[in-house]
Amino acid sequence: MNTTTKIILGATILALAFILTYRAINQEPSDSLSKRDQVLAIMDNSGCILCHNANPKMPFYSNCPLLGGKLKRDMKAALDSFEIYSLYDSIAKGGEIDTSKLAKVIMSMEEGTMPPMSYTIFRLGSAVKTREAEIVLEWATDNKYIYKKLQ
Repeated sequence: MNTTTKIILGATILALAFILTYRAINQEPSDSLSKRDQVLAIMDNSGCILCHNANPKMPFYSNCPLLGGKLKRDMKAALDSFEIYSLYDSIAKGGEIDTSKLAKVIMSMEEGTMPPMSYTIFRLGSAVKTREAEIVLEWATDNKYIYKKLQ
């Protein structure tokens, strides 16, 4: 086998591994879950809690030069603009929902502004798909947290 063939074969294997991994982790929450649990899964899988949380669990690459500094600045800016953990906790415990925070989440999903591209590059499968945004909107509408007109 010559060098060119080895390079092409290696690149093909890497591309296939990337595609299979992406497809495996980029799944909508199961329909067997309640809407509330689907919303929690979407918030978890999209990384909302990671950046918009006062006590974030930093990813392993946060200590890398260059990348770590940007990540920490982005996380600080995210927390300064919006703290989401209290909303997540209220949803999980079935407590009272802060509708202003929920409206921000829904608006960001409708506009496709969260999570940012710089985050989804390093965390495959974290981008919110159209169906996931619809699930959150359906849950909020069903529970009368928002009016249908918000669409």
